[in-house]
Amino acid sequence: MIKRSIGNPIILILFFALFGCAKKNGNPIPVQKTPVTPVDSVIDVGADVYLVGTTIGQFPNNTPRATYWKNGVSTILPDNLSQAANQADAIAVNGSDVYIVGSTDSGTYAVATAWKNGLASQLPGSYGFSQGNAIALSGSDEFIAGLVTASDGNQVACYWKNGVVNLMPNDGISASSANAIVINGSDVYLAGYVYNTAKDYYQAIFWKNGVPTILSTNVNGSIVYGAVMSGSDLYLVGFVGNVATVWKNGVASGLTDGSEVSFAYAIAINGNDVYVSGAINSTATAVCWKNGVATVLSSNNLTPVDDLANSLILNGSNVFVAGGTDPSGYLEYWWNGKPIKLGKINGFIKGIAIIPH
Repeated sequence: MIKRSIGNPIILILFFALFGCAKKNGNPIPVQKTPVTPVDSVIDVGADVYLVGTTIGQFPNNTPRATYWKNGVSTILPDNLSQAANQADAIAVNGSDVYIVGSTDSGTYAVATAWKNGLASQLPGSYGFSQGNAIALSGSDEFIAGLVTASDGNQVACYWKNGVVNLMPNDGISASSANAIVINGSDVYLAGYVYNTAKDYYQAIFWKNGVPTILSTNVNGSIVYGAVMSGSDLYLVGFVGNVATVWKNGVASGLTDGSEVSFAYAIAINGNDVYVSGAINSTATAVCWKNGVATVLSSNNLTPVDDLANSLILNGSNVFVAGGTDPSGYLEYWWNGKPIKLGKINGFIKGIAIIPH
């Protein structure tokens, strides 16, 4: 299994952008396509739908494998680096090129990794555990957000620009992670959390060109999972205490009344409409909010809440949310609230990208 640090949630946040990796190793490796017909493959959703996540084989060969699906047909990502466990957390598609980011197991710890068309490249700049969480493209510049282990052993939020790592401020006390990235002109916004060991709770934070802004000091914890820019407005989503939360330019608005634990994972804007995907914990219910009004996508007491409604993307008026597992064990995503089932698969979906027809 991939080794992670305690208390370090690795969350996917998908942006409507692309990424790449500056360093490529060797020749492309043929991908492994699973010859399984998706359950709902005949449904035309008006786009090619790409999903990414991790599948887990059956015991005793239950090694996690980074996986993506195109229109329901799965591809196990080959690992030219270690042949050990790996996982995928974000995806973007540019023409025929498929970009994926996540991590591979070095044998000692997980290492941030990018795949382009099945070819894996580990991302530099870490002295130990590292992770790629989100991807973005601005012009010809490629960005990946995540975290690295600094030379002092502290885990630090960072982003890679064209393969060069850029660390956020490191006080030697707090651990941090960049879960989301937005590029706006020459400005680079990262968002995620900082964990101060003295205070012993997570604090939601964003960085603008490396300058931090703490969003919450709620002692029950807070984290940012997703971000998007609409005009000059920066929207962030995550949680504060037990409440799924949206921040607009740093001002927080709760999506629930706090009677149940809830999380917001991803956000998309269409004109004046604000869409947020997430989950309500007590019943493991995947939810999509439109302008603060929740639509229940599914209820599944068998699935951990962090495997539900992890990502969100729009195609005109069509709303795509990924992904969960229904009570019968079918992995699925939702198109305008309708579940699209991929098959009975042991695994989870973390990201989604679409190419409209």
